[in-house]
Amino acid sequence: MKPLIGMTAALEPAVGALQTNSWSLYKTNHDYVDSVRRSGGTPLMLPFGTLEEARQYAAAIDGLLVPGGGDIAPLLYGEEPIRGVTYVSRDFDRFEIELIREAARLHKPILGICRGHQVLNVAFGGTLYQDLPSQLPDTICHCQANEIRGELFHSVSLVPGSKAASLIGKTEIEVNSFHHQAVKKLGEGLVCSGKSPDGVVEAIEAKEGFIVGVEWHPENLSEHHAEYKRLFDGFVAACAK
Repeated sequence: MKPLIGMTAALEPAVGALQTNSWSLYKTNHDYVDSVRRSGGTPLMLPFGTLEEARQYAAAIDGLLVPGGGDIAPLLYGEEPIRGVTYVSRDFDRFEIELIREAARLHKPILGICRGHQVLNVAFGGTLYQDLPSQLPDTICHCQANEIRGELFHSVSLVPGSKAASLIGKTEIEVNSFHHQAVKKLGEGLVCSGKSPDGVVEAIEAKEGFIVGVEWHPENLSEHHAEYKRLFDGFVAACAK
């Protein structure tokens, strides 16, 4: 049996739904699904639900992939929102946080990507920069304007010997970038394993077990860049144990 990789699916309005109040979609980008399949896993969408359902999901899957998405509600890490914060859903944030905490309690491997990397940090008690351009104006650009998701945009240095560097097989990499929030204070039990040239945290991981977060989008790169397929290969392999 291939390992069952759960991926959260947010509830988003379909085209025209805001005007008609008619229907919405549970959504997970196909590149996450394809990347898991290429690395030998069976993808399973986990639709946004109750905290009890989150705990049931965590028990049923072999590993958890927390994908990208919108902003995380600042109140969940003890801050009021600044002007740069956009749409938030605290119920969905709480759902993902509960899922992460329960998966970690059950020692299930976890891979967080972009928003998933950020919510992983919040789930362990960390905080975020709510809006890099206004809070850290001297940083490089972290949100490329082009929608070519596979375009490499800036560099990242990974900590030698870290799980992220070991999985990817390099310590100096180039990544795509589509975020305006970022890790500020690290969550309990987490360490920084990669930074961009301006010092923004780009990779985190737990001191124990397989819990890894990356700020870029390797799912958009894994088909044509071997180092990012290796990240998924290592994650899926850990889920198979």
